[in-house]
Amino acid sequence: MAAFTLQMATKVFNKQRLLRCMLSHRVRWTLHAEGDPSMASQAMLKLQLAPRYNAAFRRLIEASAAIAGTRTTQIREYYDTPAMALNQQGIALCLQQTAGEWQQLLLQTGPERDGLHHQRELSIAIPDPALKIEQFPHGKARRFLSKKSISSTLQPIFTVSLKHDCWVLRDEQDNLLEICLERGKLKGIGWSEQINTVNITLKQGKNAALFAFALRLADKLPVCPTLQDTVAKGCMQAAGNAGLPVGARLPALSPDMSLQQVLQLLVQEILRHLQGNVPGVLRGEEMEYVHQARVALRRLRTVLAAFAAILPPDSRHVITLDVQWLSNSLGQLRDVDVFLTETLPTIETTMYPMADFATLYAALQSHRAHCRDSVHAALCSPRYGTLLLRLLACLHTNTARSPIKLRQLAGHALSRPWKSLISLAGQWETLSQVQRHDLRKRAKRLRYTLEFFSPPLPHKAVLRTLKQLHCLQLVLGKMNDSAVALTLLARLGEDNAELANSVGLVAGWLAYEAHCKLEKQAQVIKKLSHMPTCW
Repeated sequence: MAAFTLQMATKVFNKQRLLRCMLSHRVRWTLHAEGDPSMASQAMLKLQLAPRYNAAFRRLIEASAAIAGTRTTQIREYYDTPAMALNQQGIALCLQQTAGEWQQLLLQTGPERDGLHHQRELSIAIPDPALKIEQFPHGKARRFLSKKSISSTLQPIFTVSLKHDCWVLRDEQDNLLEICLERGKLKGIGWSEQINTVNITLKQGKNAALFAFALRLADKLPVCPTLQDTVAKGCMQAAGNAGLPVGARLPALSPDMSLQQVLQLLVQEILRHLQGNVPGVLRGEEMEYVHQARVALRRLRTVLAAFAAILPPDSRHVITLDVQWLSNSLGQLRDVDVFLTETLPTIETTMYPMADFATLYAALQSHRAHCRDSVHAALCSPRYGTLLLRLLACLHTNTARSPIKLRQLAGHALSRPWKSLISLAGQWETLSQVQRHDLRKRAKRLRYTLEFFSPPLPHKAVLRTLKQLHCLQLVLGKMNDSAVALTLLARLGEDNAELANSVGLVAGWLAYEAHCKLEKQAQVIKKLSHMPTCW
């Protein structure tokens, strides 16, 4: 019957997509639900730590550990199909060697909506380093792995070699924690990556203890929580998806979710967006990494404002200030990137050969280097890691379920900003440059808020409103780029008299271009002002 149903369904749907969907539900349900005692789940907080701080970390832990540290060496070889079929189902298969003994492991890892890693593991002892799928006692998982399309194409995709230094300590609230310094290498065909993380595992007690300990550690060392585990890194590298700029996306939300559940999913997604681009920002690669990291921070500020009613006020205030600090640093780098790579080249092409901007380019490159150094220092500072830890800790401090429904909060979070936006837009002709920039920021925040609260709202009406808000954001963005460029030019001109001629030419061009776009901006604002609300 099942085979007939599958055969009929593939006439309408793409076969690979259907199989992936069916197997995903089957495997995920199996690993979560059947309660195999060998698949115990433990909450873990993973922190990144630069290797140069390892000695200082050991001294701190050994001074407070209840049980002396132990050291183990572990090698894991992970298997998957060429199409990464196991990874698509959220599982991993590996052979592990520890102290000369071999095990075969089936794992499901990854952060859940609380920002912690909940590792589920099914293991069996084997006599030699060879896959023995038939020995897994877990029926459904074994049947999936034994499928000919899977078992016949399994191959090694990467290897993880690790050294673990572990300590056990008990805090003042009687929570039992295992602290592990994990060092080693992730290696695949043609690539390798160093690993240096601190894993804090809750052995007994409450999850809040993980963040309390991590925050105390962050006071001494620049640690930073990470949502991506070693398996995810290896699979991304093996699939050729590592190192690309990461865009924003909306998690799967539903109207029947509690506000706490929605908040957790949104925060986790925003952190994925932010942390996926930070490595590219630190490497100083293309400006898209900076742009995406800045977008993630703007979305985070919007979430903090929209869900203020269920967040601890003191924590939210501190987090908001830190987000603004980091956003400002990234914003300065983004502004000079846009001017240097987009605005100025366009002007130069139009004015060539009348103008020579070589001196201006040199001054901008110097300013960009200074901005890059500031961003690098901010992302490598303890303040950045502490910001993320405080944010994740907030998700665990508010355990009471709010009686407010998502639709109610949507109306509250959208109505006042909408009225404020329309009121300010109605005064368009008399607005100053600063006020027009504020209008743009309001439109952007309203667009993000509407995206977050879209599940319980009429879909088509939401899309129409989002489209108009996006149009307003674009036309005002062009004007803002000109205003930012003029401010930057004025600052550079004060420090270097040789730039006076170039600054004058570019400033005149930007002012004329902004004037030409006023009519289009007025049209977009008028259309938005007459739109009915969808909440």
